[in-house]
Amino acid sequence: MKKQRRSKGKQTGSKKGQAPQRLSPPGRRAKESPPPEPIPVGREPSPHTEAVVAVPPPPSAARADAHKCARSRLPVARILLFAAVAAGTVLAAFSYALMHTPRWYTPPVVAPHARQAVRNNLLSAEQAFTENLMAGGPFTYHLFAEDINRWIAARKEIYPLIDDLVPPLLEDPVVEFDNSRITVGGRYRTRDLSVVISIDITARIEQDSIVLKANAVKCGSVRMPLAFGRIGLDLSIDRPENRTWPGSPRMWGSFLTGFHVGTRAWWKNGGIDYQITGLAVEPGTLNLDVMPLGRHVRTRQNSHSDP
Repeated sequence: MKKQRRSKGKQTGSKKGQAPQRLSPPGRRAKESPPPEPIPVGREPSPHTEAVVAVPPPPSAARADAHKCARSRLPVARILLFAAVAAGTVLAAFSYALMHTPRWYTPPVVAPHARQAVRNNLLSAEQAFTENLMAGGPFTYHLFAEDINRWIAARKEIYPLIDDLVPPLLEDPVVEFDNSRITVGGRYRTRDLSVVISIDITARIEQDSIVLKANAVKCGSVRMPLAFGRIGLDLSIDRPENRTWPGSPRMWGSFLTGFHVGTRAWWKNGGIDYQITGLAVEPGTLNLDVMPLGRHVRTRQNSHSDP
């Protein structure tokens, strides 16, 4: 019996050369070893550490990140594209409006064989004014824009001094009458530019003069500052009586601050004084209320200026 117990003891004992196993006491957990640290790529693992290589993300994940980044940049690109298109559209519209020729601006061309007809038309208008003055009562005289523009087109043959009343840098001037507004337009030319500039003028009677004042300046269809381009609106004029034409009233001032035309004058045909008592601007027509004042009496002052 004793031999058998010894043999069992030998069996339960550890073999020669092996470390005896240590058992944790009951109710106590074995101590857990920390997880091995990853070893960067290209570095040799230590013989006492387990090698854990950091693996890069798969190509599909990289493509997904790139696609997500591209999608985040797409709205910004769309906004920039929209802004560029909008700016280009506005610039094109502004350029078109700037270079646009208004429909009303059509300078008449007077052929050489038609100049006499234009002169006769002017003489007929003068004769109608004379006859109304000779009648002795107040009347309303009508000036038509169509006739005035033909007179202006042939002004070099009819009356060259009219150029002194037009801004000097405007070629081919045209007059338009509208409701309570007179528009004078012309072509403004420089070495690199050719545009139509128009001036809206208000007309009113103030004391003893008709005041013409620039209210707006347009380049094509675009409204510009009154001092745009130095087109001569600030050009001051001071012409005494009888200087512009025989019997003409005094004229002074500028269109920028107010160009004044005296309401009292005298008409050489018939030698009658008159006064403008009212005016009204309608589409195509300028209406002047005229009061005859009787025979003109020459004074010493105007006898020297009368031709």
